[in-house]
Amino acid sequence: MKNLKGKKQPFWMKTVAIPLITFLCIITILILGINKFNELSDEQELKLTELALQKSIIQCYAIEGFYPADISYLEENYNLRIDKDKYNIYYDCFSSNVMPQYGIYEK
Repeated sequence: MKNLKGKKQPFWMKTVAIPLITFLCIITILILGINKFNELSDEQELKLTELALQKSIIQCYAIEGFYPADISYLEENYNLRIDKDKYNIYYDCFSSNVMPQYGIYEK
């Protein structure tokens, strides 16, 4: 095979370099895709955890007529599960009839 200047390409260029470069490009694209997928998955997990907390708080108020004083009440009575090794939880209940302020943050 000749290049644009009319010189013959070395044998290793056809048999090794081009497939190797193609393989490395494909691997790089796959790794970048996996990393992006993991980022989106972690972000979605955080949103779902926050929605589960909100649902449990509202459900407690609807059934019992008060907002829980702390997260442990929701974990015991409303089957709320939060990975405390992965997330920090902010929960501030001012009064039993005022919706608490809450937030879930990654560690």
